[in-house]
Amino acid sequence: MSARHSHLLVALDDSEGAQQALSHAVAWAAQTGAQLTLLHVVQPWGYVTGFESAMAALDEMRPLMREAGEKMLAQGCTQALAQGVKAKALLWLPGQAAPRRLWDIIDQEAREAGADLVVLGRGGTGAGRAHLGPVAEQMLRHASLPVLLVGRPG
Repeated sequence: MSARHSHLLVALDDSEGAQQALSHAVAWAAQTGAQLTLLHVVQPWGYVTGFESAMAALDEMRPLMREAGEKMLAQGCTQALAQGVKAKALLWLPGQAAPRRLWDIIDQEAREAGADLVVLGRGGTGAGRAHLGPVAEQMLRHASLPVLLVGRPG
């Protein structure tokens, strides 16, 4: 990472790759004084795939998904604070608008937060290190901001 990046946005989910991304971003912010924003996007299965039966269950699932997202963000903020870094937490919940691509949501939220670098964990379970994961791949192709992709250990 370049010293010119002064505001990092880390997209968090429950994956090992996201935890690696968070660790790298916290270390960078601790060394440079960069701002840190943590983002969790609630994307229920039906919202991503568009199946109406799953969409109908969204209202029932929303409190649980919100609670899980808030817990994940709180843990990330605690991890950052342990390194002397204050982090801002953002929880994105789907509304009544048409479904959006996850990478597009991350990109927009990063821009709106004033970030100048998006830090993502490597996702997916395909052909070893060659598989980036669909969100990471789309962010690398289409993001309006620079993206740092943090690989899984091993």
